[in-house]
Amino acid sequence: MIIIADSGSTKTDWRFIDSNGNVTQAKSEGINPNYMTEEEIKVNITSVLKDYKSESVKLYFYGAGCKAEKNVAFVHRLFMSFFFSANVYINHDMFGAARSLCGHDSGIACILGTGSNSCLYDGQEITANVRSLGYLLGDEGSGSYIGKKLLQNYFRGNLSSQVTKNFEKRFGDNQDELIREIYNAENSARYISKFSKFVFQNIKDPGMYKMVYSIMVEFLELNVQQYEGYETTPVHFTGSVAYYFSNILRKAGQDKGITIGHVVESPIAGLTLYHKEESIL
Repeated sequence: MIIIADSGSTKTDWRFIDSNGNVTQAKSEGINPNYMTEEEIKVNITSVLKDYKSESVKLYFYGAGCKAEKNVAFVHRLFMSFFFSANVYINHDMFGAARSLCGHDSGIACILGTGSNSCLYDGQEITANVRSLGYLLGDEGSGSYIGKKLLQNYFRGNLSSQVTKNFEKRFGDNQDELIREIYNAENSARYISKFSKFVFQNIKDPGMYKMVYSIMVEFLELNVQQYEGYETTPVHFTGSVAYYFSNILRKAGQDKGITIGHVVESPIAGLTLYHKEESIL
């Protein structure tokens, strides 16, 4: 049994490939060792993998927060303690996105989801990475970044009257209470990211479109344009933000002279194909 997981801060996509090549799937909450306790991760793992505990498993886990060696060892230990017989490979979500989007070809791979990240990939390994810096210092182009910009504009009275009306109908007009909810949220990045859905629902408003366009340009300037040869290298994207705002993203890329290739909502389909082909070779 081959098990593949792609995990962000919000959700985890799972794929299971049996000995006959049949593929099944599941979803669970995100697994991020930067924000979650050992017990929380164990509960998440058990909820999805309980039926495979006694299987002989080869597991490929690509997760947010799984770049630091300490976190890799931590997550690896939790999986190894769960299965009776398993080979477990832990890597960070950026490497998973690169394998999914580029396969064995070179390219620039980008994640625009709850958070954001990017890398230069040579078909085998990541050769360069502009640091994401997380939602406090970076994450340009992400759902949390879009949500933060929306909230800034709302609290400062910079939204159009119609969008303000829509916002207060959806979230209420008690600004002090909303600020308390934001700052007391268990996972601030995930909480703020949810507001990006409202932006998408109101994207026909010129101010909303302009805001998202400028955010996409900012991501391209601060991330993609930092890689040598970006002008002639295909740039691929994965993540819900990239997928739902793809028209604006492609417009920003065109205006910056950047060739945008694949834009997919999740890396899991590409990763499933990658590992299915690898198992045949």
